[in-house]
Amino acid sequence: PCADVNVRKAIAYAFDAAMVLQGSGSSAGTISHDVAPNLGPDYVQEWDNQDYFGMNLEKSAEYLKAAGYEPGQLEIHLMVSSQAPQGPYQALQAMLEQAGIKLVIDAYDRALRQTYDSDPTMWDMSELSQSVSDFTTSFWNILFSEDNYEYGTQGFTKDDKLQELLKAANAERSEENMNAFHDYVIENCYMVGLYTETRSIVTTEGLTDICLEKLNPVLNAMTFTEQYVPVAK
Repeated sequence: PCADVNVRKAIAYAFDAAMVLQGSGSSAGTISHDVAPNLGPDYVQEWDNQDYFGMNLEKSAEYLKAAGYEPGQLEIHLMVSSQAPQGPYQALQAMLEQAGIKLVIDAYDRALRQTYDSDPTMWDMSELSQSVSDFTTSFWNILFSEDNYEYGTQGFTKDDKLQELLKAANAERSEENMNAFHDYVIENCYMVGLYTETRSIVTTEGLTDICLEKLNPVLNAMTFTEQYVPVAK
């Protein structure tokens, strides 16, 4: 069903990203205005001042009707990791139910999920968590570059214009090129960014400049000052 842009937009306007974040038990995070977090040096800051989907049940109902569904007829399968907290997915499920969309949460262990990632018959929607290593375009490449997938993109999208705009943004990270790709993804609702988590790392005195890999601290990759006293002796 998600091959239909009207279905994708019906879903995108059926939930509030802040409420999904709160489903994790925390409100510490930044709500997204692009599929990528606003952390890369090439991120266009003006995006954060623009409308980006958001819960609008009237719009959701319009798109649902345009897709040919009555409330309660559409069933969507969401693939998630069973190791991840389930609260955000359950919050999403409850909001979609208000919009007349049934969301089935399919939680798999990491190995099984990786197997199903490349099988479009196993899921309609998939949750993806990813960190920004450098540029916004690098994040986009992970999701959308046909060079990374035999089947188009992370979401099985085959779109020559999408690839053309992505290559242009990679070649020159001008605001014009960045806007063109950003706007095209929104127009087609290929993917929707939700939020960037804010994580606090508490250390003992004397540890500074902590190196992170995929949002987790790297063992011993930090600065040890004179004040540091090891726990184990």
